[in-house]
Amino acid sequence: MEFTIHTLETAPEASKEALIHAKETFGLIPNLEGILAEAPAVLKGGMALWDLFETSSLTPIEQQIVYLTANYEHDCRYCMAAHSGLA
Repeated sequence: MEFTIHTLETAPEASKEALIHAKETFGLIPNLEGILAEAPAVLKGGMALWDLFETSSLTPIEQQIVYLTANYEHDCRYCMAAHSGLA
């Protein structure tokens, strides 16, 4: 199965605002968000969860540890690398 990794230029109109938010948040549009842009509601939901998690009582480092733990459990090396850089 192949997935399109959307950019701001190729994404459905309904996803563009969330992709701009992702770029502002991460400094780039991660591939996951580019793929999720195909389903605007899913992309918006994922970004909303990210934003909500940032308001938790966990410190930014603790938040990244949670992400890294989930990435490890899912054997996602790509995700491990990305969240290691954010930690």
